[in-house]
Amino acid sequence: MIRLLLCLSLMLGAQPESCTKTKDDMFTIYLVRHAEKNTASANSDDPELTACGQQRAESLNQFFSSIALDKVYSTNYTRTKSTAQPTASSKGIDIAMYDGDKLQEFAHQLLANKEDALVVGHSNTTAVLAGLLVG
Repeated sequence: MIRLLLCLSLMLGAQPESCTKTKDDMFTIYLVRHAEKNTASANSDDPELTACGQQRAESLNQFFSSIALDKVYSTNYTRTKSTAQPTASSKGIDIAMYDGDKLQEFAHQLLANKEDALVVGHSNTTAVLAGLLVG
């Protein structure tokens, strides 16, 4: 869905003389919310994933097993990093951190980089980032 929306956004913003898009102009940004966090954790500000959340992070890794990624992004929270880590590890990619309080700048960065990327965020950032990416 994001690929379609980004492709449509890129095409609609193109000038008529530049409507022919090459493969180099196409990229996909996958936005996901972190897996289930342990709400009973003693560290309520930065809880770890539950066992189910860990399984979901592994399922995410399986989903991406045949999908090429250039970058994996996460906010600097245990739950988001733990959701992204299995995929990043299997791809041999270090997780790049982004600031969930600076989504406008991050959206511009993602669009400028033109990379196939996984972005792990939160319930209050993922939808906002999606909106910023598609305008």
